[in-house]
Amino acid sequence: MGKSEKTAFILVTAILVCLLSVIVIRTFSGHDDVRVYRVSIITDDVQGDYSQNVWKGLDRAARDYNIDLQVIALHSGMTTEQQRNSLERELEADTDAIIINLQQNPSLSEQLDLSSISVPVISLGTVWNGSSAIRSISTDDTEMGRMLANEMIHDGVTRCVIRASLDNARIRLREAGFVDVMQQQGVDYTSEWDASSSEWAKLPSGVAVAALDEPTLESLVSMRKTGQQALYGIGYTNALLSYLESGAIRRLIVEDDYAMGYLALKSAVDAIENRNTEYGQILACYVADAAHLYDEPLRHILFPIS
Repeated sequence: MGKSEKTAFILVTAILVCLLSVIVIRTFSGHDDVRVYRVSIITDDVQGDYSQNVWKGLDRAARDYNIDLQVIALHSGMTTEQQRNSLERELEADTDAIIINLQQNPSLSEQLDLSSISVPVISLGTVWNGSSAIRSISTDDTEMGRMLANEMIHDGVTRCVIRASLDNARIRLREAGFVDVMQQQGVDYTSEWDASSSEWAKLPSGVAVAALDEPTLESLVSMRKTGQQALYGIGYTNALLSYLESGAIRRLIVEDDYAMGYLALKSAVDAIENRNTEYGQILACYVADAAHLYDEPLRHILFPIS
């Protein structure tokens, strides 16, 4: 074998060794086998601005964890039975995990039979009653009500009216926490759940107003005139934050919607991979006012960059 033939043989052998090394490394490192997780989110929360940051969190987590996220909407025009039938059909679909986001009709969860579901189920926003096997990412609504009451008492409120237009389990828990504090402190209050009562002309004079949901807050603040009763509330939208900054709303109790959406998908992946046995994550809630709107942690919570 000549010198040039030996050189060619060595070169070819070296190339083959390199190729074999690459194949072995890729085989054992698993870089070619990147898993795409299929997750479905079934939601009746399709009101846009109310859940904007939740969807930002979901979108960020979907990119971070390589998730193919499918959204199934339960429209408000459906009856409860139609929503339940639609939800149960989706629960049988081929997916790796399911997120259930029932904000308008949380009680629907009590009507579902999840005993035959083999994939992980995560409840977003509410604790799933009757099943300890369902993971949940939620906020303590009772505590939100208590925080609102304490803020009003701190401001010197001695009489108040409670207003709400959404009648579901979450709003009732907020009312229970609010009323508990007001009763302990001897503050006079009245409660009204008729949406048409959210008119300033129908509100008693000289009392503060506590709105327990975003639609009621938006209705009240849009009609409020300078010098009318102080307005407080739970929840936020971009429009409500503008009213807060202008002073039309005195205080808001807010939750970290972005974290709620992000952690729901992270919890789904953890469950798929049999990681993290924490089934109930309760996130903190915060007091927002005009003076601290752009301070941390409120700036990160209310204006997240996805």
